[in-house]
Amino acid sequence: MTTDDGDADAASKHVLQQLSDTVYACSSLSPLSSRPGNFVYRGVLVHPLSAKDEAPVRTIIIKHCTASTSEDGLNHIASRVDGPNFEELLLNSIAHFSPPTDPSILIKVPRLNLLDEASNIQVLEDFIDTTGLKSMLLSAEASNLLPSSLEAIGFALGAWIRAFHMWAAAPEQAALRE
Repeated sequence: MTTDDGDADAASKHVLQQLSDTVYACSSLSPLSSRPGNFVYRGVLVHPLSAKDEAPVRTIIIKHCTASTSEDGLNHIASRVDGPNFEELLLNSIAHFSPPTDPSILIKVPRLNLLDEASNIQVLEDFIDTTGLKSMLLSAEASNLLPSSLEAIGFALGAWIRAFHMWAAAPEQAALRE
């Protein structure tokens, strides 16, 4: 086992332990991505959560960074903008953003369910049964996409970004800019 494998094993055990007494307790974690000191998992909840008007939530996304990599950790972005809760503020604020809609393309930002700064753990909404833009564009099927589909994706993404920037520039979102 390499040092990275040991770090990954220790990190997953730490995450399982830290979440064990919460509604986000997981029976298992599947690694999604990692880099030294930063880990992203899909967790299978011990007890599925009820969601209004939707199927029960059975999985979550968990981001964790080890204390030894605080420069790359959850608070790295926050420290660059002089506020320890900037990422939390941004994710919670964006939940109130009403993006433009396109019936064929959905652009969605995950909801932050839990931020445990002491353990450097974030619990985020998992988008199951979806394909991310990067995955879609890097897939073998990408060459089969029609130019009009690619144009529609680009237009929808551009419209979303423009609407987000207009929303973020409004006086009501002043805290995001401070």
